[in-house]
Amino acid sequence: MFNKLELYNQMNIQGSSPEEAYADIFLAFITTYLRNKGFTLYTAVSTPEVEEFSFFSFSQTIFTLPFWVTRTNLVDVEIKTHFQSTFELTTNYILSKRSKVDLRPYKQLELPYNVEKVKIRAIWGFGLVLPDDLYFSIYNILLNSIALYKRELESFSNNGKDLKSLKVDEITYNFGDSNNNDKISITDLQTIFDRNKTFQSILSYYV
Repeated sequence: MFNKLELYNQMNIQGSSPEEAYADIFLAFITTYLRNKGFTLYTAVSTPEVEEFSFFSFSQTIFTLPFWVTRTNLVDVEIKTHFQSTFELTTNYILSKRSKVDLRPYKQLELPYNVEKVKIRAIWGFGLVLPDDLYFSIYNILLNSIALYKRELESFSNNGKDLKSLKVDEITYNFGDSNNNDKISITDLQTIFDRNKTFQSILSYYV
């Protein structure tokens, strides 16, 4: 998802430094964060996986997929109605783009009639690289976080004087523990991403 060498060179992050350790944790976290939101990237070595959608109380024709998929990477679709005991293959479906922007991958499957269950075998994921706007938003958050982390390290070496807090992009970051709900710890990556309005606005186009 990220070219670490290129990214760290751009940010002048030195190898085996505290900043590198922080950035490693940051990138591992955002990869998991995006995956949990339903945004994943497929790679050239990805193998097809099956996702099954079951609805016990009703049937439907439109299914929002948990991950993006391309036409090329969708291997097959199986369906089961209330009147069937087993799944059957079908090619009678439409892939549509639930997103507000014109993206190559698809996030929605439409069938011509109601079914109870759907199985889809595919290589799931958005593509091979992050969209530019999403990448830049994450890059900007990491850049600010690294700068704040450096300041925190400097404050500890400056005769023990603590840097209490710093405001960046409408978010107040707190250094150290705090019970103030208006401030975010520099290590609380979950809250940093949850509260970043620019990032969440861009992410909403894709998930």
